[in-house]
Amino acid sequence: MSKNEKAEGVVPVFKLIGYGLLIVGLVFGLTGSASAQWTTTPITSNTYDDLYPQIHNGIITWSGSDGSDYEIFMYDVASGTTTPITSNAYDDLHSQIHNGIITWYGNESGSDFEIFMYDVASSTTTPITSNAYDDLHSQIHNGIITWYGNESGSDFDIFMYDVASGTTTPITNNANNDWYPEIDNGIITWYGSDGSDYEIFMYNVASGTTTPITSNAYDDFYPQIHNGIITWYGYEGGSDSEIFMYSRQMQVPALTSIGLIALVGLLSAIATVKIVRKRR
Repeated sequence: MSKNEKAEGVVPVFKLIGYGLLIVGLVFGLTGSASAQWTTTPITSNTYDDLYPQIHNGIITWSGSDGSDYEIFMYDVASGTTTPITSNAYDDLHSQIHNGIITWYGNESGSDFEIFMYDVASSTTTPITSNAYDDLHSQIHNGIITWYGNESGSDFDIFMYDVASGTTTPITNNANNDWYPEIDNGIITWYGSDGSDYEIFMYNVASGTTTPITSNAYDDFYPQIHNGIITWYGYEGGSDSEIFMYSRQMQVPALTSIGLIALVGLLSAIATVKIVRKRR
């Protein structure tokens, strides 16, 4: 056997051994690292109540007692640091967060609640409302804050604040109560009285239009919304509550005679082009 033949026989053997070790290493390496471990981390550890946590993009916010009143706090998951957002002598409650904007309502004047906003990136707090009546239950999504407020003094209405433009828009203005708005992707939904019972409503921020979702003789309460689907519960039978869902159904437009003529013309033109190309 020549030296070349011996070398050709030895090289494949070393290749096989090398490939084998690589496969074994990958299998054992993946086996050792594939299983993720779930762990629980205490964010607060004190002798006061901490309530209603919310989270988005690695930022947790909540309202917690400092021993005399409730304040708003923020925890950065990446850095593990806690930051007090408010520090005052009145209650700040029910914070919500989306895309680095935190909103909540606080009893600044001591006589009524107002809506506030905190920008995580700039560490700045902005009062959204400042009036002589209660503004409550602020919610936020994609830079739009919504809440209900007792502007008239006799009933609650729905309001909206655009973070980018700094403008406030009343969504409802009637003689009946409108409560607990929720928002997702530019759609605000809430339940409001029509004078005899509570119904579900929807407001499109882009078009500025309000649509009644329900219209019946029984109460419908507490809608939630996500990705264009609204859900709520209502007392349809009168004795017990049921769950309902509202979603947009795609409507295929009817083809008019003019549209049909245009379609036939287009198809004829395409067919003519194909025939001409074949003849060439």
